[in-house]
Amino acid sequence: MSALWCILLGAAIATGARGQQPLSLVVVSGAQGHDGRVDLAALGLGSGGLGPQSEWTTEVRRVAQDVWRTRGGVRIRVGRSVQIEFVDGPELTIDAQGRYLRQDKRLTEPALLGLALRMHDGAELRIHPGSARGAREVTLFDQGRELVLGRNGRPLGRPRRARGFHGLRHYACGQGDEIVSLTSLGPCLFVRPVLVHGRTPHRRLLVVGDWIRSAVGDLFDATPKDSVQYPLARKHAAFLRDLCAQLFPADQLRAQTRSSQPGVQLVFALGSDLRWMLRPFGRPDSLGVAFSLHLGPEAPASLEFVSLLGRTTLYRVLPKTRRLRSRYLGRGVDALPRAAKLLPWPLPLAHYSQRKRALRALEPWLRDGPQDKKVPAERAGLVGLPQTWRTRGRRNR
Repeated sequence: MSALWCILLGAAIATGARGQQPLSLVVVSGAQGHDGRVDLAALGLGSGGLGPQSEWTTEVRRVAQDVWRTRGGVRIRVGRSVQIEFVDGPELTIDAQGRYLRQDKRLTEPALLGLALRMHDGAELRIHPGSARGAREVTLFDQGRELVLGRNGRPLGRPRRARGFHGLRHYACGQGDEIVSLTSLGPCLFVRPVLVHGRTPHRRLLVVGDWIRSAVGDLFDATPKDSVQYPLARKHAAFLRDLCAQLFPADQLRAQTRSSQPGVQLVFALGSDLRWMLRPFGRPDSLGVAFSLHLGPEAPASLEFVSLLGRTTLYRVLPKTRRLRSRYLGRGVDALPRAAKLLPWPLPLAHYSQRKRALRALEPWLRDGPQDKKVPAERAGLVGLPQTWRTRGRRNR
């Protein structure tokens, strides 16, 4: 690699000096394409270093004895190390221990459980740690199939039945010049840079409005028409569905970016009344968060996404006068199938250790409290989002 890579060693991010940097908050809706996938460039994740989609191929191709090309044009060379050449970005090298290199200098710690680098075209390069001869195994997973590119430094190119992967997962973003860790916190994606080339790294929290709109529509469909416990359940579910469709329309790309200082609670204000709030959920070892909708500055939650390890569920929160054994109406709806349709990668997006590190990095912004406690606007540290968002084109800037 010819230029300088900036490295962020994650263990020190959360509580050290980096924890005092502002957090970028990005709310995006209307980013779905004709295929139902969300436009990653519209989310601010760039092109991933791929070529134009019109030039993509239908499958992975072998272009030399030790070189393969993904559908999006990324070239992967397998030997004692793995070299990755993006169409429009810098070259990246990963050694046999899953460490990123620059001019033979190690930039990261070994990935003892393995490392997967995910591309914007859905391809996933998996590296299983080996010895000085090379990685024990290098495979490429794409479209439900897995291809063994090499073992112990020797190129192979043998297809096999796809297997699960339980190591770290990183994502090639920007123009291939930013390697990040992505963690799903309900319909929010926390982007934590690992390596950045030629520019200043910054963490950001992406709110995917298309995910919210679709999941709330599913919740309406699952709401019983006649509920003895809550007779107005269906009517109120229809109101919330229509409200989210107005907040996050599907036919127009809308994006808004704000900055939040450490110590300020993550509350997103939509207009003068509506609030979305992100806060911890459950016991600390559950690594859970809740993302809830409040219909007024001091109103209790009406909807709540609960994100735990391996699952995300959307619930209708009952008024206190209608509760029996639970705060929620029914069992809620599984929100992960919607994410699987929007994103090009299989779930989960992050390893357990990466989720734990992400929540540690967000500690300065996450404040726990009673689930139905009123939150005055002047005390909540509201992140103002105007009722009419600024519309931007689909071209990444």
